[in-house]
Amino acid sequence: MKKTATIILLICAIFAQAQNTNELLISNKPEAEITNVMFYNNKCYAELKETDSKYWFQSSISSIVEIDANTLAYHYILNRDTTEVSSDICFQKVGSKLYCFYLSYKINLKKIYLQEIEISNNLITHDSVLMNLPIFQTGNNSLIDFLRYKSKVTITNNEVFSKVVYRNDTTQLVEMNVRKFDATLTSLWEINIKAVDAWIYSNSSKTTIYYLLGQGKLNIKIYDKTSQAITDASFPILDIIPFNSVGIDFMRLNQKDYLVIINDSNNNKTIDNTYFFSFPNDSSLLLEKTFTGGKRIHCFSDNDSLFYFVLSSDSTNHLSIYNNSFSPIGSSTSVRNKNSNRIAINNYKKNTSDYWYFGCYFSYPNYYPYLAKTSVPLFAKDRVELVNHELKIYPNPTHQFFNINIPNAPSQIVVVNQLGQASTIYRTEQGYDIRMLGVGLFFVDMEVDGKRVTAKVWVNH
Repeated sequence: MKKTATIILLICAIFAQAQNTNELLISNKPEAEITNVMFYNNKCYAELKETDSKYWFQSSISSIVEIDANTLAYHYILNRDTTEVSSDICFQKVGSKLYCFYLSYKINLKKIYLQEIEISNNLITHDSVLMNLPIFQTGNNSLIDFLRYKSKVTITNNEVFSKVVYRNDTTQLVEMNVRKFDATLTSLWEINIKAVDAWIYSNSSKTTIYYLLGQGKLNIKIYDKTSQAITDASFPILDIIPFNSVGIDFMRLNQKDYLVIINDSNNNKTIDNTYFFSFPNDSSLLLEKTFTGGKRIHCFSDNDSLFYFVLSSDSTNHLSIYNNSFSPIGSSTSVRNKNSNRIAINNYKKNTSDYWYFGCYFSYPNYYPYLAKTSVPLFAKDRVELVNHELKIYPNPTHQFFNINIPNAPSQIVVVNQLGQASTIYRTEQGYDIRMLGVGLFFVDMEVDGKRVTAKVWVNH
């Protein structure tokens, strides 16, 4: 079979003025970033989170931006309302429809609503339901509690839950109300806990709520879906790790569920470690893997691999990739966007043949929303480095020219140095001319017979 080759860029080149990369700087508002995203009908729906300093503490307000997947043209479909504040937004695809959920606090009414936006083709409809809670009506304490403790909607196992932190009108104490909703926004059951944050895990048989209540323990409430009974348990988390959590989430990797704790043990804005716990039973957790930290951390799974983004203290974005046994299978760093701003990635989505990266870029003293769309995957697991002479660069090392052992080699290719800087070089009668390159290691990344392969070349003028 005749081999064909298409030259594409290597890992680090995605954010280095790559010719097959499109970057979208959505907003010029400072202290904003893109967080949750979902693709639907050739459009990307993204949560744009912006800092709001109207109150005495700093909070974030979310909007929804619709982005055309081809042109990257965008517009707002949910704007910030001056009469309310809103929680984070989460997305859910059900059949041919896309749903967006969030909580809103009506400032003048002192009431909280679960809001739903339904998108079906080009039709957008809204629905809402009042969270009938005994909210303290004096002053702004209830509003401050709603924002400070980040009330939100969460979706797990395709089930919709609300977590509302409010000040009780009778006791004047802060508590959390957790509710499960069906497709009609009807509340099926609810639990009140004396905590300001909780993490919900759900499977086919039960819903488990984890929360902290002093004494170094994770407290656990278990809702049995068959008996509809609620039982209590606890787990001594401080016996396992030095715990002062920045965040807890759940992740599914290789058909196994994990509780993921991102931890800042001394509260100094730097993450010490990220811990992956599995679930031997309802009231036990087994520590399976620990990763070292940085200033900001985002991790997620894709098929059989774990992707772990760390923004280090020098604002370099490090990516590590692990297989389902937590063994490393690749790594890279990306430092700048096309305007030479530092970037931080907090989300990744694949849409047909394109790869999308979301987060923010830094322009002192602020950060701004950032999106990069590329035809080249950033992740090393999508590449295979061939060694058995299937792909060969010669001579190697070289100081002037090199050749590639494939038929019909293209007239020009792109090579990338270890800093992620891309250069185009041209084929001559002597081979590919690299006399204009500096000294060091360079990478050529290409597609051969549908396989993505990488070759190295050493330049030593």
